[in-house]
Amino acid sequence: LAVVYGGAPDTGSIGQAQQVASKVYRLLGDLGKTDPVFQQASYYVPLYTLGNQQNQISVDVYFFVSS
Repeated sequence: LAVVYGGAPDTGSIGQAQQVASKVYRLLGDLGKTDPVFQQASYYVPLYTLGNQQNQISVDVYFFVSS
């Protein structure tokens, strides 16, 4: 599971931050085409962190192991 936050320095930048997060999800999806670690990945909705710079993103990746 991947959760991505785009940086939004103010409320007017929230939409752009979510667009950046969406692009990161697409990049992770492309990575899943060649890397088996990301082949069965799930992605959350594009999020934002208010107060962070626009050139800053956060990516939380959670790995689940089935036995």
